[in-house]
Amino acid sequence: MLENISKSKLFNVRLAWVFAILSFFVLGLVLFASPQANAFTINEYALPAADSGPGGITAGPDGNLWFTEYCCKIGRITTMGVITEFPNPTSPGMWAGGITAGPDGNIWFIEYVIGDYPWDINTNICRITPTGDITKFPVPAHGTGTAITVGPDGNIWFPYYYASAAAGAGRMTTAGVFTMFPVNCIPAGMTAGPDDNIWFTESYPSVSKIGRITTVGTDLTEFTFSSCPCNIDTGPEEIVVGPDGNIWFTERFANKIGRITTAGVVSEFMIPTPNSGPRGITAGPDGNIWFTESNANKVGRITPAGIITEFTVPTANAEPLGITAGPDGNIWFTEWLGNKIAQIVIAPPKAQIVAIIHFFDSSVSAGTLTGSGPTATSADGKLGALRNMLVAASNFIDSGKILEACQQLSDAYHKTDGATNPTDFVTGPAAPQLAGKIKSLMTSLGCQ
Repeated sequence: MLENISKSKLFNVRLAWVFAILSFFVLGLVLFASPQANAFTINEYALPAADSGPGGITAGPDGNLWFTEYCCKIGRITTMGVITEFPNPTSPGMWAGGITAGPDGNIWFIEYVIGDYPWDINTNICRITPTGDITKFPVPAHGTGTAITVGPDGNIWFPYYYASAAAGAGRMTTAGVFTMFPVNCIPAGMTAGPDDNIWFTESYPSVSKIGRITTVGTDLTEFTFSSCPCNIDTGPEEIVVGPDGNIWFTERFANKIGRITTAGVVSEFMIPTPNSGPRGITAGPDGNIWFTESNANKVGRITPAGIITEFTVPTANAEPLGITAGPDGNIWFTEWLGNKIAQIVIAPPKAQIVAIIHFFDSSVSAGTLTGSGPTATSADGKLGALRNMLVAASNFIDSGKILEACQQLSDAYHKTDGATNPTDFVTGPAAPQLAGKIKSLMTSLGCQ
């Protein structure tokens, strides 16, 4: 938006912040008026193997993103895009589905074998440690479920259904003790509600309801959509608690995003792109709700007031699927057919520079970032000089001096990027991550 500002004003760097603020508001108006804006940077990271089929994704307790692969691995990606994969050796034929951060410092996911009929399906609830060790807990009898969440009781919860058409909500302790609670219809997505209950979507057979059950398995309540009779399959799928204290869900076949209060009042919001196929949904750090549109190859954002903006995925026909808020303050999602993990950079510049300085300090304290110099004195001096560059960039951002901030960040980046010229000021395993964070901020500021 700065291109529209007259050149006579651009030369005055001290007014840059004023124009940045005005541009922000103008951009906001454009976003609300246009359903297909692309205001944020989208970074994509390809998986090592073709046709990996990344599906579910979650923020892990280790500060990384964890995701499932169609068959048969669990992946981990750092916020700088470094990917590590962990094979699933004991169940090579199992397909991994939903994934969540557990209450025990581990990551939990659900896996299943798909057959021709429900009774051909075996399901495991699995635990993977941050170092990649996998333990499996077979779900009793035969059945399936693809979603997984942590309940307010500290247990693992998941939906299930059996060949006999019995369906319900499954609960498992972190020690592997299962309890099954029957419900009237087959649940799909599941989440812990703000009222300490378990909330889930019901999408089959053609019921289109939202269910609620207590953590002890009693007081099952179902809520019918306000626009649903309801023998119509609107395809309610994934579900999440929004930043407004309500529960939000995707309606895959109705092309809507739904909102339900804890009292059961339902509102629905039509997605601008027809037949977009909304699937995954998450609460964003920006106070909005974000969701994937698998058919439209877009990611959507909806405000608590129901205003929807859509963002096109750079890779064509990528089929975005799972989505989550990352530990870096950005949105991360999987590309099922694109075979990539993607990041939408939404953190404001000030939040990013504060996070960078914090990362610098914590890395120095942990010994993963050290000064580069022949003596301890010179090494410490370079550490201090680099930190001063970051602090100066922060001050320039505060005062609206974006060009000066970009110059400081560029100097800092070239002192951390691993290139031989100019010589880096720092070394250690955290140095490439620091360089990546600085580069991301430069992109957010529009630095040349």
